[in-house]
Amino acid sequence: MEGGPNSSHGQGGAFFISLIIVLLAGCSTRYTPAPFNAAEHLPTVPYEDTPEHLFEDAVRARESGDSIGAIQRFSSLVASNHGTLETTYQLGIALEEGQHYAQAAGVYHQLKSEASGPMRQDAAFRLALCLWEIGEDRAAARAIRSISSQNAYQLSDRYTYDLAVGVAWTRVGKKRRGEQKILETLVAADGSNKAHWMRSLALHALLENTLSYAEEQDLTVRPKRQFKQLTARVTLLREAEDYLRRIMLLGEPHWMLAGWLDLGDAYTSFASDMREAPVPKSLTPPQQEHYRAQLNNQAAPLQNKAILAYDRGLEVAIRSGRMDLQRATLLQERIKKHAP
Repeated sequence: MEGGPNSSHGQGGAFFISLIIVLLAGCSTRYTPAPFNAAEHLPTVPYEDTPEHLFEDAVRARESGDSIGAIQRFSSLVASNHGTLETTYQLGIALEEGQHYAQAAGVYHQLKSEASGPMRQDAAFRLALCLWEIGEDRAAARAIRSISSQNAYQLSDRYTYDLAVGVAWTRVGKKRRGEQKILETLVAADGSNKAHWMRSLALHALLENTLSYAEEQDLTVRPKRQFKQLTARVTLLREAEDYLRRIMLLGEPHWMLAGWLDLGDAYTSFASDMREAPVPKSLTPPQQEHYRAQLNNQAAPLQNKAILAYDRGLEVAIRSGRMDLQRATLLQERIKKHAP
């Protein structure tokens, strides 16, 4: 066969392919979390407690919501070589709860290589959550793939694993496959009180996908096609609102705020696209001016819906006592920017 392994043509082709692989490897942007630097989080005045008492104080600080105090105490233990795997694990959770997601990812990445059993499984799962928060979707998918489904002993573990797999697929471009996995698992978990966090995360992934489909309904088309695109976009936004209602029923503030922020941004984008939609060239200048005024009139209620979404998200943050969440700050910024 022409170009076989022993032919000069085949050898040259193999060399060329190898060269491409080397070049691609050199250009790879594969993300690996940076190692955690405990020295950056040490307190100004060193703690004088014994390692045992310092660990207990750190856990109490984390559980009471004092993530800064917890991080400083756990970092002190790590820096003084008094840390255990449990210390590292608790440090990762404190960083994650303090919304230092990139640094938490570094801790979980280390723990995943050092721990075994349930702790390793949980570290891999939490690593994926943190990587999703910082937009490293492919690295998150690799973390999920490293988790064995055979260790999902309980029903809540099974739901969590299946939903994580579905979310991973949607984030790396396999949207339809991921959506199907999520929807099947949500049906199985319907009426259950298990895996609230992951069900909320998965519903938010569906909401994100739906909003991305809505954004694809381009209004910079011929006026005759605009109505079709507009109708499709409105339908998709209503579908996204339904996902948000389901997130609200689960009562997880993190994902409730994320949903309201994303929905508000989607309506803001819709209003902007409406204002910038092309005017038919066949119209006279006065008619074009009237047409443009009509587009602006239709954009106004869309912007109002965006502001209402931001307001409702901020209301959730206040009511749940989670004004510390980063998305609460973003919601406040959006209101200041877009409110009349």
